[in-house]
Amino acid sequence: MSLGLKFQCSTLDSLKDEESLKFIVGTKSLRESNEVHVLEYEPESNRVKPFSVYSHKNEIWDICSCPWSSSKFFTVYNTGTEFCSTLWSTNQENESENENKNDNLNEKTNLEKEEQDSNEDEDKDEDEDESNNPNNGLKKLYPLVHLPTPEGKISSVLCNTESEIQDRVISFDEKCINVWSLEKLETDKIATNISQARVGRLEKISSGGWNPTDPNLVAIAIESNLSIWDLRDMKKESFVIRQAHEDRLRTIAFNRNSISQVASGGDDCKIKFWDLRKIQRGLENNEEPQDLLTLTGHSHWVWQLEFNPIHDRLLLSSSTDSTVKLWDAPSLAFKDLRLEELESDPDNDFDQDQFEQDIDEYEENKNKKVTTQKDGLLNTFEDHDDSVYSIAWSKTEPWFFASISYDGRFVVNKVPEEIKEKILD
Repeated sequence: MSLGLKFQCSTLDSLKDEESLKFIVGTKSLRESNEVHVLEYEPESNRVKPFSVYSHKNEIWDICSCPWSSSKFFTVYNTGTEFCSTLWSTNQENESENENKNDNLNEKTNLEKEEQDSNEDEDKDEDEDESNNPNNGLKKLYPLVHLPTPEGKISSVLCNTESEIQDRVISFDEKCINVWSLEKLETDKIATNISQARVGRLEKISSGGWNPTDPNLVAIAIESNLSIWDLRDMKKESFVIRQAHEDRLRTIAFNRNSISQVASGGDDCKIKFWDLRKIQRGLENNEEPQDLLTLTGHSHWVWQLEFNPIHDRLLLSSSTDSTVKLWDAPSLAFKDLRLEELESDPDNDFDQDQFEQDIDEYEENKNKKVTTQKDGLLNTFEDHDDSVYSIAWSKTEPWFFASISYDGRFVVNKVPEEIKEKILD
């Protein structure tokens, strides 16, 4: 099921909602005032409907929903002179709570003054728009925290998907990894920079990922290299997989059910799976890094990857070839890797009790899995006519996912029933 938005789009995310399937989309219009759309999918009627639309003046390059609140999200946006990021709330009371925490600060920062002037101008514009268009029902967003732009331009913001508290977030710009505190604010509405790491003078960060099972581990893409960093020691990267792809690396996705598995995609049209702990041990012994699996099928750049949050053998990919693909990698499923680690390294970091609980189930299904299930492409979804820049699994129902193409076409799909039955069998 699809819905067409009136502006171009390149980013979406799933919202945490216990009762319904909601996604959030940011528009990317250079000339028009932009919007944030909360869209709801109804499985019973197979219908996508607008849930709410919010005014967002600047073009949105990235959007990230907060795992601790369905009413809060970050946007990365272009003001025309710089790229900025703000944590927004759809509820006014959240803004009031945040202001009460900082009521001892009497002076406004320059950023706040600019924000006030901008809001006044935006209010005037909205008043004029409403007078010309009485059906303009855009709602207002309330800024909670701003992330400064220390150097370069912010390209993306990441929340740790397993965190349920408002603690810290990570932002990437072209030259730096920045870790921010959302609880200890430098000044009213300005996040505190906890730590920062810089890449080489000639290097440029294109994307990154944050390990949900190990919040100290971050992976970034630098040209065709996959660079791994420990947030506890950001003076230098922990290790680098050089030439991970034959061309530019564009997307990194961590498997949230594994402590060390990551997937990467790039301009070589390939998807690769890596075991970071094995690679690190190999590099210490001067061994060349080897991927676990390479998948091919896209005819142009792989733009985004997303592991299924429950069934980690399933991987989504989007591409500038206008398709979304669903892949299956049963040989790399988390239980398989955990048993392999247990057999080869009894003193590893994994929880031993959890290993033992999984051994019986693994052995029962091991032979069947090897003989009847193979790694590869499950399905290609051809609902778009333009480049598909963003995809997201539903946080409510993991068999559903959404995609957005540059022409503003929003699509919700589900894992086909025959595939679902095979996985659950």
